[in-house]
Amino acid sequence: TREIGYSIIPLKLYLKHGVCKMLIGVARGKKKYDKRQDLKDKAIKRDMQRAMKDRY
Repeated sequence: TREIGYSIIPLKLYLKHGVCKMLIGVARGKKKYDKRQDLKDKAIKRDMQRAMKDRY
């Protein structure tokens, strides 16, 4: 069955006995409020970097 909101994430790619293998993980996506908080944090960090760049 298909689960909504889950993603397959490639964790590791390696060769074993001449065969390429991939270790995968299953992860659930972020909630909307988590995304908003991350966007806010990124904007704050970006503004701080710009301020430091202009200062020095």
